[in-house]
Amino acid sequence: VNNPKNVDLYEQLGIDSVLSSTYLLAQSIRSETTMESLVKTLSIDNDKINVTEFTVLSKHVIANQKIRDIRFPNKIASIAAIKRDYEVIIPNGDIVLLPMDVLLYVCAPENSAKVTAFLSKELDEDALKALAKSAAKEAKSGE
Repeated sequence: VNNPKNVDLYEQLGIDSVLSSTYLLAQSIRSETTMESLVKTLSIDNDKINVTEFTVLSKHVIANQKIRDIRFPNKIASIAAIKRDYEVIIPNGDIVLLPMDVLLYVCAPENSAKVTAFLSKELDEDALKALAKSAAKEAKSGE
């Protein structure tokens, strides 16, 4: 099908397999921009240890916070390293997590989802508005 809008029409006509390259490409792009694109996991030692990459975004609660202040669940996981631009940082409590930092954390597989959920908590709407207002103010003062 050349036009993805016609997929439903072909299905209503009883055609079982309808393919639209445009539709398939759109679905592929949509799936690539989900949380899975921000989190990559490597299992080692017969799936007993997970090493996970997590990309910090500005909308995450942990962004622009010191590690000591985010209440990281260090009883079930450990931040092993931070990739920032072309630098690798061995973290301590004084390191501030910046947007686009890539955290490498280690945990047992059963705790991976909990840690990812903790790291991916997003700011509420009011906090996002305040952040945008602050950024606009900074940009204006820098002119």
